[in-house]
Amino acid sequence: MLDAFNPVALLLIDEMDLSRVIGWMLDPAGTHGQGDRYLRHFLDLCGINAPDECRTAKVRLEVPRYAAGRLMGRIDIEVSHPRFLVLVENKPTARFGDRQLERYARTLPRDLGGQARVVTLLGTGWDGPAVAAIERAGTRALKLGTNVRGWVAACQSATTMVKVAAFLGDFEAHLDKRYAGKDAHNVQQIINLLAASPETVAASIAIMDARDALTATVNDRFAALVQQRAHAVGLGDLRPIAGEMPLFSPNRNGMLRLDIGDPRFDFAISAESTNFRGVALGLCLCKWRRGTARIYAGEIARLREALGPGQIDQDEWWLWWDHVASLDASGRRSVNPPDLWAWAADAGEEGLAAAFVNRAVEAKEALSAIEDVPEG
Repeated sequence: MLDAFNPVALLLIDEMDLSRVIGWMLDPAGTHGQGDRYLRHFLDLCGINAPDECRTAKVRLEVPRYAAGRLMGRIDIEVSHPRFLVLVENKPTARFGDRQLERYARTLPRDLGGQARVVTLLGTGWDGPAVAAIERAGTRALKLGTNVRGWVAACQSATTMVKVAAFLGDFEAHLDKRYAGKDAHNVQQIINLLAASPETVAASIAIMDARDALTATVNDRFAALVQQRAHAVGLGDLRPIAGEMPLFSPNRNGMLRLDIGDPRFDFAISAESTNFRGVALGLCLCKWRRGTARIYAGEIARLREALGPGQIDQDEWWLWWDHVASLDASGRRSVNPPDLWAWAADAGEEGLAAAFVNRAVEAKEALSAIEDVPEG
């Protein structure tokens, strides 16, 4: 299924775009028309006591900061006021430069005390110890996918202008999708349910202990469905290669290969990521070799003609491949993990096993139509 259209995703291409939108929210004179309302929420998040009057605060982007006459760097967002100063360093993807935060901290005025702070906005990939280390250095660390997302949500609920509120709603959704990671709303709701009581925690541990057995069972059932259907239409056996991981596996690059009657090729379904994620299918060589696109140019052209363009790049294994969503002509099937596992468990004519075997038959017929097939 396609993701819902979100115009913010078109606007926020890089770090500077994100800083521009956050700076606009923090600016009491911003066209959002909410005065210092957003800024006050943000100061609370940073642990700064907002003065009675914040409307005179000035917001600037990409501001050079100096200490003892030396340039310490350019801060992404500077919010200055006679009673406080906030220096915001935005790190949605990048890491910090050499002692970057310490250099910015040296530019803070002493007379403001705790009302002057360096604040970092962090994307995904920052674990608890890394965040704690940042805060031990006196810098406030806020995660874009949780803390900043929550701030945007609070601002949206307090907004009096309909168009601005709609924009902030899209902005919140963008932050959640791009930066939330393990703290995404849906996942967090599940975690809260699992940790609701001692009994649910105990049940959750039991479920985790059973996960590997569940994975193996689903893998065996799916393989059996594929094998049964393959025999029914005249295809061969499943043909695993030593060392390849099972299709449903906690390891990367799980694979299920099906013999389609050609000693060079298998029709395969693979999971690039763990536990049946990143799933694709295609015609796969039985043995790795170089020059796939050159040696098998005729076969590749015929497969594209018969099966569709697929993903056009070839490597040393795949002649033709496509994402698993290509098997769903109706467009009703989602490829998020729960729906994909349910699709794989469907033993009927609309199940994944049936669609996979049908495509394998089409691939076999496409290859059989090629005359003078070169030797492998």
